[in-house]
Amino acid sequence: MGAALLAGTLLAGCGGGDEPDVSVVPQQSSSFATGNGVGTKPPLEILKAAEAAFRSARSIRVKNLENSGTPQVLSDVVMTKDGAKGWMLQNGIKVQFIRVHGHMYLRSRTWWTKLDPTLGKAVGDRWAKDDSMLSLGGELTIGEFADKLLAPLAGNPPPPFKGKSMVTVDGRPAVRVSSFGGSYDVAATDRPYPLHVVIEGEAGEFEFSEHDRAVRITAPKGAVDLDKPITIPARG
Repeated sequence: MGAALLAGTLLAGCGGGDEPDVSVVPQQSSSFATGNGVGTKPPLEILKAAEAAFRSARSIRVKNLENSGTPQVLSDVVMTKDGAKGWMLQNGIKVQFIRVHGHMYLRSRTWWTKLDPTLGKAVGDRWAKDDSMLSLGGELTIGEFADKLLAPLAGNPPPPFKGKSMVTVDGRPAVRVSSFGGSYDVAATDRPYPLHVVIEGEAGEFEFSEHDRAVRITAPKGAVDLDKPITIPARG
């Protein structure tokens, strides 16, 4: 499920390809040296610092939006080092999910009904454990997301950078690294967390917030186990 939204399409937008490496970086100024000083680093080192900060967080909220004039939110996920919770659009249907302790739990009457009307009646609005969906949510923990999507941005070879500038993201000072495939905003105060990434193409935009909160993800109570026989609840 999540693979279509959090997948390798990001890499296609930022790859080196045959583009010339035009690293036009403005002269250093006092504005780049404010806060945590990440802005004084070369673009590649800024991306590496953001990746390291992302991996160090206890949790991060990640929104994936379409890269369009009126972007639609495709997913809204709180990631931890070993779990995740949130929702995604699957073929236009909003599906809630919890991933914890190696299991995947989903909730969406509409989704289950589309798969099988009988299953929709049996599950209804309850959570259902469906571990067959684990492979479809393969980039939902902090480490998995960083491995699949952040590490390649600061990898070898690096993307062709256009330059960097100081910006404000939701009222927070940030340094923006621009490439031919999009832009990468990194917090210029506190830890250099990624704040906003824009990728040309299907991957769209990623918004990062609520960094390093103490989040505890637990399995939903009363979930239907789809590995076991289930019955349709009686009416009335």
